[in-house]
Amino acid sequence: MQAGLSRVTTQWLTCSHRAPQLIKAWARPYLAGSCPSIRPQLSSAHLAMAAASQDMETEVAKYELNGTTVAYKRYLTVLDRKITVTCKKTGEVQAVPYDVVGHPQCDFQSASCLAYHSPKNGEGPQFTLIREFQQGPGRVMYSVVSGGFDPRKHTNIAECVRAELSEEALLMGGELVALQPPGHPGMFEVKWCANRTFSFLVIDPEVDPAPKAQDMEEYIEVVRVSLTQLRELMDTGELVMPQYLTCKLALEHLTARGLV
Repeated sequence: MQAGLSRVTTQWLTCSHRAPQLIKAWARPYLAGSCPSIRPQLSSAHLAMAAASQDMETEVAKYELNGTTVAYKRYLTVLDRKITVTCKKTGEVQAVPYDVVGHPQCDFQSASCLAYHSPKNGEGPQFTLIREFQQGPGRVMYSVVSGGFDPRKHTNIAECVRAELSEEALLMGGELVALQPPGHPGMFEVKWCANRTFSFLVIDPEVDPAPKAQDMEEYIEVVRVSLTQLRELMDTGELVMPQYLTCKLALEHLTARGLV
């Protein structure tokens, strides 16, 4: 991280009724020690709630993991995950193979960050987005800054965000705000993906005079949008879901601080 950068601010805007459900959804794999880099950050309260969760069982079925192997690997890795399902009503047992995608080279972690710029010259706040080709939709779309965690380059997920801000949006500095609670291992991207994503907000970054080099396949256009334009992009599906979540959490945080 460059000298002089603002400290990372962790902010979790939560409702008391939401936290227990959150813990039940994500913590059990971390109790097993499968993610040692994250597990030590979990509080004793988090661990106690996770221990009581039943995330491999519902009222109608019980699930058992029977192994995961690599079926295919290039940029994405496709995992063959075998699950045994027992129906509680009939007792029927069946083995179900699932395709699960992810990025093991990124420790199955990624991050995205919305850049906020305070009002100037009588105008409202602005936000930095990028436009780039997205291979799934097969077209150019808007995006917040995002990228995968690289354990060879990054010591933590915040450092990953700083690097991506420089590389993709040509920005540095500012107040970096983590939008998940301390110790949170990230949100799953979709149900058939093992990747977890972290959401960040950066407030009033500056132009980076020496930005990091982009990846060879990246041809990125950097744009500024107003609050109204950002909300329109969110409402019309022009942002993929993990990035929609980042924008939603960021706007909640900015609203709570009276910045939008």
